[in-house]
Amino acid sequence: MSNITSTVVAQEQLFTNLTPEEASILEGGYTLNVYSLLCLADGADPWYKGKDDVYAKVTLDGITTNYSVGDMGTGDAKNVAWEFNFFEYAEISFFDSDWPDSDDALGGISVSGVTNGLQKPTISGSGSRYKVFYDVA
Repeated sequence: MSNITSTVVAQEQLFTNLTPEEASILEGGYTLNVYSLLCLADGADPWYKGKDDVYAKVTLDGITTNYSVGDMGTGDAKNVAWEFNFFEYAEISFFDSDWPDSDDALGGISVSGVTNGLQKPTISGSGSRYKVFYDVA
């Protein structure tokens, strides 16, 4: 009987010693919440309406999907309220659409675990700068 008791205690200790990242994997992975995008300086297409035509390539565990953001100029903010679930990693790369030419990279973010609260990195590329507001739970 004592063998059964010690086995149960050992299993309980296993679950109480998990890191937040390990616990989230057991619970079904991570959730990336992208709240908004703020244009600090548009510059990828100064000749096109004076604004960037922004979209995002979102890659979740190797599967990529495009999401439209829309036209953004200096000082513009877009509340996107995106929620993505992933297990290993997530990447979001922002671009300025230049059909039929190749698109201009605006920068991006990459995550592989829980963040410590709201993140607000500044990304830049092709003459434009943006602030991305997100967290991972």
